Amino acid sequence: MKILKLLSIFGIFLGLSLIAFSLYFTFLPLKETSPSTTQSQSNKITEPESTQQKEPVIEDVKQEELKESGWIPNWSFDTGITSVRKNIKILDEVNPVLYSINNDGSLSKRTIPSTSIKELNSLAKDND
Repeated sequence: MKILKLLSIFGIFLGLSLIAFSLYFTFLPLKETSPSTTQSQSNKITEPESTQQKEPVIEDVKQEELKESGWIPNWSFDTGITSVRKNIKILDEVNPVLYSINNDGSLSKRTIPSTSIKELNSLAKDND
């Protein structure tokens, strides 16, 4: 019981000390130092010779054109084609998942009906 009482007194003292130190450092006036003491000679800031400000030079940067693409997974190929048909005006490319990589590094064709692939090809050709 005495230990709990001592611990609570210690906790109160520690908390009050932290509050006092934080108030002291918050309201402590900062001393201003001269620029010559804080900056070395090599990185000293100098005033420009003329007081006129130069106009900033804006480089001509080529903007990259962003493109919209869509992926069609093999497990939902028909739903993917429906989504492509609905969003054909905003899509720049469509990437169907037609192949898998086997453990030995060879490719195997996914089970997608050839009619669905032909439909996607004709949709792409019509809206190129």
